[in-house]
Amino acid sequence: KHGGVFQPLAVNHQLLSRASESADFPLRQMERLLGNISFGILEQRNAFQQAMRVVQAKVPNIGPLLAEQLFNKTAPFRTASDNLLQYVCGKRAEVIAERRRMLIPPDPSLKRQMVSVPPSVSHLFDEEGLAKCPIPLPPKPRPQTSTRKRKAHVHTASGFNYASKPKQARSPTQKPHNPPTRQWKDKPTSRDYKVSGRDQHNRRPNHSTGKGKQKSKKSF
Repeated sequence: KHGGVFQPLAVNHQLLSRASESADFPLRQMERLLGNISFGILEQRNAFQQAMRVVQAKVPNIGPLLAEQLFNKTAPFRTASDNLLQYVCGKRAEVIAERRRMLIPPDPSLKRQMVSVPPSVSHLFDEEGLAKCPIPLPPKPRPQTSTRKRKAHVHTASGFNYASKPKQARSPTQKPHNPPTRQWKDKPTSRDYKVSGRDQHNRRPNHSTGKGKQKSKKSF
């Protein structure tokens, strides 16, 4: 893959702050395309002229006929080639003018000065001519305020601060783990759980603490 011979004109460094990449990119690509097409037309014409000179050198009698039909300014071939080259160069000039228009400030006096500055070989505006124009400096960028949020801390009784751990992302195929909960009735019965012999012994009333004593009837 070979790169193009013609490259689009560069934006002057004084106007970089006014250049819009999204708007200038398609125009820059179009300028590169038209420049390479014009270069191809010129190279084709030069190669054709060299080939005709070789033919004329080998066949001298055909020289006047070639000059009349091909090299003459009024010849159909020469006229069609010139028209095609003029069309491509005109379209490229329109693209360059549009790129220049997007960089010119709206100030009327400054606009007149910049319009009179022609393009250079490498830039959209001639460097020496643009240096004479009082182009305002771009505004300084405002400092960006930090929007970073502080991490939440949990204050415990011991005085240490522990940052809350972020929740781990759950994979889409992983199901949430919910342990089964047993629905109890109003009052559990002996069927709801099994009581071992040791548990029955522990559930006997403790007479030393006075709990579980049954009230005895007074005898008269």
